[in-house]
Amino acid sequence: MKTIVYSTGVLVLVCLFNINVIAQADISSIDPMASSIQRQLETEGENETIDYDIEFNRVPGYFRHHKKLSSYFSGYAIELTRSDLPLKRNYILFERFGGIQVDRLKRGSFSYLITGFRNQKAAKKHLQKIVKPQAPESRIVQYVRGKRKV
Repeated sequence: MKTIVYSTGVLVLVCLFNINVIAQADISSIDPMASSIQRQLETEGENETIDYDIEFNRVPGYFRHHKKLSSYFSGYAIELTRSDLPLKRNYILFERFGGIQVDRLKRGSFSYLITGFRNQKAAKKHLQKIVKPQAPESRIVQYVRGKRKV
């Protein structure tokens, strides 16, 4: 019995050593830069810091883009605003509201909408509680098969 226990202990020790060697070999084969940084850290000392010149292109958290309203849309929508020219992506309402859709009206102006309301009552409730404080000129409009009802 002692021989089996001894040989099992040696086997475990050998396996752990092999796993450690394989893990180090994998790091250097996957990313040579990582192994050179690891060697640098080992030679420079533990308390030193390394400064890297890394630039991040930050995208604002509110970066959203409107989509074209479906030509088959039927239901109620909240018109946030209307514009003679297309609005830029960083327009303030795109920062405040998501899921905005745009409809090009007959006279060439653009209407920016929030859709997805089950009925007029739900749209009116959302308009009064959420939208009006941030977009006072907003109003409810109705569409039937992509056509705006006046």
